[in-house]
Amino acid sequence: MSIFSQTNRFEAYLKRGKNRIYDKNEYIYRENEASRRMYFILQGKIRIGNYAEKGDEILKYIIEKGHFFGEKSILRISTRTEFAKADSTVELISFSTNEIVEIMKNEQVIKQEVNHIIYNRFSRLEKRLHILRYNDIRTRLWLIFEELQKHHLSYCDIETKALIIEHPYKQNDLANLIRTSRTRLNTAMKSLKELELIQYKNYKIEIQSTQ
Repeated sequence: MSIFSQTNRFEAYLKRGKNRIYDKNEYIYRENEASRRMYFILQGKIRIGNYAEKGDEILKYIIEKGHFFGEKSILRISTRTEFAKADSTVELISFSTNEIVEIMKNEQVIKQEVNHIIYNRFSRLEKRLHILRYNDIRTRLWLIFEELQKHHLSYCDIETKALIIEHPYKQNDLANLIRTSRTRLNTAMKSLKELELIQYKNYKIEIQSTQ
């Protein structure tokens, strides 16, 4: 859920922030850089992750319009422990650490919502570690579908009774989330489709009703 939808008063604060547009694949910040600002997404998508020793990307999540990132700055963590990169053309509003702390001090609703989202992100990454304990790729994939349902737009199709999940991840991204290859992911997706458990196309997954 977008933090903008939680309180109309927050939109007034956005006018005080620093506005900037980034091109696709441009870094907003990299690992080990100073952590001084927190960012809110007006348009576009942001990739959050790390790089392994060999340079492979380890994707944590993709954040969309209406959400924030860079929150470790307000946790007084002095350096970035992950990168943030534009996954499309993005428009951002940012605040210094002191500015966002002052806003949260004055607005308890905003403070509670920000703290709630931060807690959910830590919890989400903990659950991701649990998912990776399973050797079976189909099991990992099914559990990732459950995660996507909780954190992205999902609804029930009235006619088919299928659960529709709209998400920002390409198939390469889904493979990255469950630490497997694109080929193995495609095999698992095809298997679930043949069992008539799912349908998928681009950024939409349909979980078929078993009733």
